[in-house]
Amino acid sequence: MSELLQLPGTWIVDDLGKKYPGVLVVDTALKSVVLKVWFYGEKKEDVEPFPDNFSRPFVCGRLLSGKFVSLSACVGSFQSGSSNAKSPRYTSEYHIKAKYAFVNVFVNDAAQLSFRGALVDFGDIGEWSALSEVSYSMEPSVANTYDWHLKSSFGSQIELRKGVTVFFSAGIRGGKTKDSSSRVVIEQPTYVQFYYQELQSWDRIMDDIENVRGLIAFGVGRHVPIEKVQTVHESMLPRQLQGTNGFYSSFLEEVYLGTERVDYPKRNQSETITLGLADLVSMLSPDVELGWRRIVYARSVISLFLEAHVYTDRMHFEKVFLILARAIEAAHRSLDLLNGGKGKQVCFD
Repeated sequence: MSELLQLPGTWIVDDLGKKYPGVLVVDTALKSVVLKVWFYGEKKEDVEPFPDNFSRPFVCGRLLSGKFVSLSACVGSFQSGSSNAKSPRYTSEYHIKAKYAFVNVFVNDAAQLSFRGALVDFGDIGEWSALSEVSYSMEPSVANTYDWHLKSSFGSQIELRKGVTVFFSAGIRGGKTKDSSSRVVIEQPTYVQFYYQELQSWDRIMDDIENVRGLIAFGVGRHVPIEKVQTVHESMLPRQLQGTNGFYSSFLEEVYLGTERVDYPKRNQSETITLGLADLVSMLSPDVELGWRRIVYARSVISLFLEAHVYTDRMHFEKVFLILARAIEAAHRSLDLLNGGKGKQVCFD
């Protein structure tokens, strides 16, 4: 769902600690995070404090709501300037693009932007996870009233590598109906939690999220979006919980992504799951290192498959053929390496 957020507040954008007024503009559909900052002064040099190629690893601010926000990987540029006879005489506007925006996170340096996990919503992947099943029954005490039920397992988990675990669990959102012919919408969200025993940079966490997303998209044969990401930072926690190893879901806050969105052709629900959650669980156990090494070898093949089958318009047949040819070549090379070979290239006549 598209949503444009405008979050006003004051921002610290340099090492001097001075606070400047600005508005954080977040477009959740286009995956855009831009901080608009205004500078005012009596002299022209006062309102152009930064070069046009301004960059900074982090920027912190406090919203009018009282919550802190930390931006990472910030790149700024001068947008416009104006002057008038009134005071302050000069005004300029800077736009600072950020890679990520962390709500309710306050840090004093970029190194403090480290986290122990994330909770990700990949949208409707119930078909892939197969963790739940919806059924209904009539209430004997109330005529023509149907109860809808969710049968759910306790969840599954995979280990990406030592100290990194991904938990999958199912929930339900729905209600009752008094007429069996009425339309009832039952939502079964799949919660995907990434947990790290050691603190990690957000780029490292996002790399793992993208790897898992690629595996899901490969399994269902369609684009899988990142609809929502949340995390917990130590600065959010009460003092008695700071420094502990837990991932406290009751303190979760939103992470806005500033990467550009790519439009993909829409695909229907899959009739056949190529690689489901149950398959991943069996592949990654009991030998996690060997199992994940297999997936790493297959990653290039999966990426090429997605580019051809999921991320490409169906009408571009020549492009699809070339991509699939490359996928076959990469698969041959990866299997040869996995079996102790030298990764010889396969040729097409």
